[in-house]
Amino acid sequence: AAPRRVRVRSEQVRVYLTATTSDLLLQRSAAYDSRRMTAAGDAQLFLVKAEESLAGAESEYASGRYNNCANRCYYACFQAAIAALLQEGVYPPGSRGREIRWSHAHVQAQIAGELISRRKVYPAELRDTLGRAYLLREAADYKRDQVSATQAERAVRRTRQFVAAVREPRGGTR
Repeated sequence: AAPRRVRVRSEQVRVYLTATTSDLLLQRSAAYDSRRMTAAGDAQLFLVKAEESLAGAESEYASGRYNNCANRCYYACFQAAIAALLQEGVYPPGSRGREIRWSHAHVQAQIAGELISRRKVYPAELRDTLGRAYLLREAADYKRDQVSATQAERAVRRTRQFVAAVREPRGGTR
């Protein structure tokens, strides 16, 4: 068969290919599989990001950069929270068949409400960790307030606990 120009639409990318029909089906399938990751794979990616952000927070704390430490603590918790939600099959509304967009409010609400209070996947003492880290980051990034060494130290400690709980199967509670 003669090659023909074919337009392929995906959820995120429009690709224009010149191919035979059978080649097109193979290319489309491979492209789709490379973009589509399993929830477990996505959860693992977000957990790796959380570990990296936690390492950054610890480094910033050790260097005395407490405002940036607070920022990294929040993002370590946020990324770990996304990993936890993915592990439990909790997604933002309207994300079926589309790129997933995680809002800060949704992630905070689902971690505290769904995974900690309702399903009891994680211990209750972690309920306010993400919210507290968010408020500290807000102060560090957008307000005149300076994060103190004590605040940063506590944030790092809570962040370590949060990330460790997500790293453990089923939050370490079962």
